[in-house]
Amino acid sequence: MGSCGASSRDVTPSLNDYAHMRQHTAGGLATTSWIEIVDGAEIPAAELDSPAVRALSELAFTIAAWDDDLFSYGKETWFARRETPSNCKLNLIDIVALERGYSVEAALVESVELVNG
Repeated sequence: MGSCGASSRDVTPSLNDYAHMRQHTAGGLATTSWIEIVDGAEIPAAELDSPAVRALSELAFTIAAWDDDLFSYGKETWFARRETPSNCKLNLIDIVALERGYSVEAALVESVELVNG
């Protein structure tokens, strides 16, 4: 699970806040920083900083982070049962369930739809 100030306050963030937060907690920037090294070609700053590339990068980071949430949900749920319970949920499925008032099963379906568009 990701971490944020919300966890120290035992509060689950909104879906919008979580989407923004996960862009910065999933290692996307660290991964993309290797593009020029691996490819061997320098990408001009004007291209990297263009609004279209920035928007696409943010979308890619979010999808990758949410894929991770889907993949790790079972393990995280298992660990959460063994540790001290918390009201702070930092996984896409739990946040969708809480925000929409869904069962975990319905939240899982919507979470997959969010990731797959």
